Amino acid sequence: MRYAEFIPPEFIAAIDNKDVLEGSLAVCDYFNTHITRNYPWVPIALTRLDWTKIPNATQLEATTSTAQELEDFIQTTTAGDFTQIALIQSTKLPSFIMSVKYMVGNFDLITVMLPYTGYFVAVHETTRAFVYHLDVFLEWKADSGMWLSGMKSVEDGRMEYDLTLI
Repeated sequence: MRYAEFIPPEFIAAIDNKDVLEGSLAVCDYFNTHITRNYPWVPIALTRLDWTKIPNATQLEATTSTAQELEDFIQTTTAGDFTQIALIQSTKLPSFIMSVKYMVGNFDLITVMLPYTGYFVAVHETTRAFVYHLDVFLEWKADSGMWLSGMKSVEDGRMEYDLTLI
């Protein structure tokens, strides 16, 4: 693995054990372009989304949250409709696909790789590829605390998703 210096040994072991799958590098750049063009950013920093301007935004202060509180929070968001999620932390590293259960159980390990901001994008697997749902994501940010932000699920539990294969 050519980027092992950026990844903790425990996470590399999870990749070796197939608890985490290495995903696409190209999707990271595509996702970055997508959210840059389609979502509001905090004007001064331009390093995180402005959740005050995103409809149905919700946030969890994750510093003191338990695994159960984290899982409950995810279930209230659009990402809660999925069992798999991809970590996107950079346009220089590939995405890493894992179950939401693995993410919740290893949240501290995963977020140690995210010094400031990172994204968890919903995915599902087809017989041909992983489908990344670019508008179904959570943003992690370390800024006056550690925050996980997302969009609340719609009331009737149904939502249309971008089904573009990348």
